[in-house]
Amino acid sequence: MPCLSASSEPFVFSHVCREWRDLVLSNKAFWTHFSIIRIFEYTPELLRLWLSRAGDANISFEVLIIAEILEFFSGGTFTDSHREAFTSTLDILLERQHRWANVHFWFCESKNFPLGSSITKLDNLPNLQSLQLRLNIKHDAAQWRLDLDKCKALQMLSLEDDFLISFPADPLVNLTRLRIGERRQKAHDDGTLVHLIYMLLGFTPNLEHLEIIGGPPNSGMYRFIDVTGEEQVPLPRLKSLHFQSGRDVAAGDFLPALGIPSSLKYLHFEEDSQDAAVARLKEMVARY
Repeated sequence: MPCLSASSEPFVFSHVCREWRDLVLSNKAFWTHFSIIRIFEYTPELLRLWLSRAGDANISFEVLIIAEILEFFSGGTFTDSHREAFTSTLDILLERQHRWANVHFWFCESKNFPLGSSITKLDNLPNLQSLQLRLNIKHDAAQWRLDLDKCKALQMLSLEDDFLISFPADPLVNLTRLRIGERRQKAHDDGTLVHLIYMLLGFTPNLEHLEIIGGPPNSGMYRFIDVTGEEQVPLPRLKSLHFQSGRDVAAGDFLPALGIPSSLKYLHFEEDSQDAAVARLKEMVARY
């Protein structure tokens, strides 16, 4: 995936000769994939030009804005131009949500590099196939809200840190991969990670790969509630389960809520649990 800058391959190829230029400019595939890593390496106008050459094709991209990287390359100063570039980048991309295909946002801010304090709505995503959100944004008013009812084509979803979601009206029948990471803020109204996972799994009848990453132990922000007696969530197609316990979730408490099929082929726990439910699951996987 080319890094978006004036020296990116499509721009370079388009200046080799007239024949190459005609080929690059007439082929949308050159312009449907890009990454943005350091916001001082390009301008919003360059992004608009790139997207205009993609025409009406769906786009796949990653935006990685990591405070430590910015501090290193800019001498520790987050200027107004950086902030404007970041805001303009988001605005340009959000205007084209309906064309997103495979998207990865990873934001990690610091005191010197604040990344925003507004609400970002993801609610027009008919072509979205995979979405990764890793959002470490410290401003409490900065919320990313994902409307899963607008993601009918979604096949892979990875969520971590500061996000809010609204649940779909109908099952996400195309979703086969799900990763839920640790959280700093509440994910929805009741504020517990267990309800997020438990309710979300109820909309994933064809899920094949599930990864649950709990937060650091002993931090006490969220406690995993007891799901004993709750109706099991059936996961008939599940093939792999990766589990890391933490402040939010413990394997022995959570496993009884999952209808784990005998078709499960891969199991990994990042904890030394002696819980009976964990032991039974390990035995089942070992038999198949």
